[in-house]
Amino acid sequence: MKKRMFLLLCAVLLGSVGWQSGWVVTALQNMGRWAALCAVSRSPFPMKTVWLETGQGYEEGLFVTPVSTESESSSAPVVNLSINNGKYAVTNNIAVKNGTSKSVDVSTLLKEGFQKPKISDGPAVLIYHTHTTESYIDAGKEYSTDTERGVVGVGKAMKEVFESHGLKTVHLTDNFIDGGSFKKAYTRSLDGVQAVLKQYPSIRLVLDIHRDSITEGGTEYCPLTVLDGKEYAQIMVISGTNELGLSHSGWRDNLKYALALVERLQQDYPGLSRPLNLNANRYNTHTTPYALLIEVGGGANTSSQAKRSGRAVAESICNIIS
Repeated sequence: MKKRMFLLLCAVLLGSVGWQSGWVVTALQNMGRWAALCAVSRSPFPMKTVWLETGQGYEEGLFVTPVSTESESSSAPVVNLSINNGKYAVTNNIAVKNGTSKSVDVSTLLKEGFQKPKISDGPAVLIYHTHTTESYIDAGKEYSTDTERGVVGVGKAMKEVFESHGLKTVHLTDNFIDGGSFKKAYTRSLDGVQAVLKQYPSIRLVLDIHRDSITEGGTEYCPLTVLDGKEYAQIMVISGTNELGLSHSGWRDNLKYALALVERLQQDYPGLSRPLNLNANRYNTHTTPYALLIEVGGGANTSSQAKRSGRAVAESICNIIS
């Protein structure tokens, strides 16, 4: 009897502490999510769901879904992080992950629209890579100087699309990772971007092309969308702000442009885009009103999937500025 009372008292104390610290509430919430998924899937074992903190600093639910694979397919588990996966609050077919304290009305911003850039005879587009050595699974390692199997290869594919539309493009392939270190990479890449803009003041569109890293518990996931039987690495458009104190008075103009791009991507390539990330970091997006950071897939995607998505993004950009 005393033993039972002791165990009961321990349980009450543990429950009280757990409730105050929040883990009991979190457990109940996750149980609710699991139950909801079971109800939708009509199965006691719905799609695997993983909750994690991503490199961009917000919680993301990973919905692992089967896809019809091709020979190029990554061996990593596939995950659906697209706007259309049913998890996000969607407005005008767009979802926004707001990582700032700023108020954002998607409908109003889309209605206001963005002012299209005035294109002259000189170079109009600058593509660069702050994290130049980010690579894909077929490179054999996370960071590599194998440009064809990394983000530089994606930038090259995008340049071909822009120039096929008559937009002269500068592709800056300088390695901004000093000795493999990411420290001060954005400072170095900003110096590089500003030097190019000084040389070519006609440049309007500035794109920093990266790839994401989507991992949990030591497993890296492959964000993938299949359209017309072809595999695309899912992309994430990031619009920076002055939230952390760095100068960026035109962040709202960048955001309008970013929203227009995601809206067009949703029309041209449904399910390719992840939610737009309005970020507290500036990420050098202050250089022009058309400067964005774009994550093309993750480390578990193949370079073929990433290049296909890079071309898609370039096509949609050409569609909105023409």
